[in-house]
Amino acid sequence: MPMSSLRQQVSDVISDKGMISRGDRVLIAVSGGVDSVVLLHILYELSVEQDWYLAVAHYNHNLRGAESDADERFVQKNVASLELPFFAGRGDVRGLSEKEGVSIEMAARRLRHEFLARTAEEWGCKTVAVGHQRDDQAELFLLRLLRGAGGTGLGCMKPVSMSPVAPELRIIRPLLYASKPEIREYAQHQGIESHEDASNTAVDFQRNRIRHVLMPLLREEFQRNLDAVLVRDAELIGDDSDFVEHYASELLRSPERHADFNELHVAVQRRIIRIQLLERGIDAGFDLTEFLRCNADGVITAPDGVRVSRDRSGIIQLQRNKAVNFNFRTMPVELNDDEGKIVFEHLIIHWCLSTGGWDKTGLSVNKPNTECFDADKIGAKIVLRHWRPGDRFRPIGMPCSVKLQDVFTNQKVPQESRRGKVVAEAENGGIFWVEGLRIADSYKITDDTICCLTWRWTSPETT
Repeated sequence: MPMSSLRQQVSDVISDKGMISRGDRVLIAVSGGVDSVVLLHILYELSVEQDWYLAVAHYNHNLRGAESDADERFVQKNVASLELPFFAGRGDVRGLSEKEGVSIEMAARRLRHEFLARTAEEWGCKTVAVGHQRDDQAELFLLRLLRGAGGTGLGCMKPVSMSPVAPELRIIRPLLYASKPEIREYAQHQGIESHEDASNTAVDFQRNRIRHVLMPLLREEFQRNLDAVLVRDAELIGDDSDFVEHYASELLRSPERHADFNELHVAVQRRIIRIQLLERGIDAGFDLTEFLRCNADGVITAPDGVRVSRDRSGIIQLQRNKAVNFNFRTMPVELNDDEGKIVFEHLIIHWCLSTGGWDKTGLSVNKPNTECFDADKIGAKIVLRHWRPGDRFRPIGMPCSVKLQDVFTNQKVPQESRRGKVVAEAENGGIFWVEGLRIADSYKITDDTICCLTWRWTSPETT
């Protein structure tokens, strides 16, 4: 790309995407790396023609000691030569990472965005320009793909988006369609110096492993034009996701949607659920979203402890937790003989071990109140007890474990009788049986089962 072409490309992107208007104030985030420094110089040149007012912000993450301080001094010197306002900030990234249990990258991103938002407000502007470029977009696509992101996540970065910490602040990315080699070449020909962050080469960070290990391998072995392909895919997926988001939002505001939820496309159903969860501050993970989509009136507990359900029209409802007096009585039991009897609370349980002749399905349909389990998976030491807060259980046939409280709710077990239900805990601490429910999937009989535990119980309700 000729040197004048990159400058023209940036100018065209700013115009086409409506990033900056004549007379606007723009805060440029400059780390000292080649991308942000080239962005600074191009915007400075264009500002003379476009009558923009520019300022520069630099955030010192305090992660590399003297090198971080040197980056700050380098940026400040560059800004002074251009006679632009300069704002510097710094924070304890490692401290926040340890305190909140998040990665260094996540902690750094949060503190940096908070600094940019404060600085923009202080300087009186509504736009922050950052130096993300095409290679960053390709790396982010792979990073999110490996983490299992959906359409919204795979849409990656937009040329214009809103700040994650200040909804009224716009983030613009004028270099998003330029490649790293193009930017480096521009800097070299224009004599623009930069400071490269040494941590960008360290493969301790997942993003760097993608940049320095995975992407070179994919380029060499599978796709020479990998970056362009990934960026194109991100844009296509992002546009599709934006359409579904817009359509789902329109349906949520439309009174005609109520009777048609089950007739909607699956992608729209998921998005309707997701929008409502996020509006209520609930993490809209796949398992939670999918359970609510597939189960009208089913109740599930979200990761933050909120119990959630949806009605038949697709509207999310939060469930109030009722106070429960739990029974914490327990009884340890050893299954050392071939058979035995246990009396616990209102139940009499007969058990026996055998090495053949059991129902391979593990379901004794012709024997009331009788179940079969893989004895080796359960172990010789079990515990009988009652339902406790936080208990999780995976009924046979379900793909994942759920809160036992949610199982009771969905099976319509009366609130007053739940605390009396007997629970059997295997030697590894997992629940293999709950009175009145299906057996646990992890302990079922399979073709590899060697020893079977037959479990038969009687109670006043069943005799």
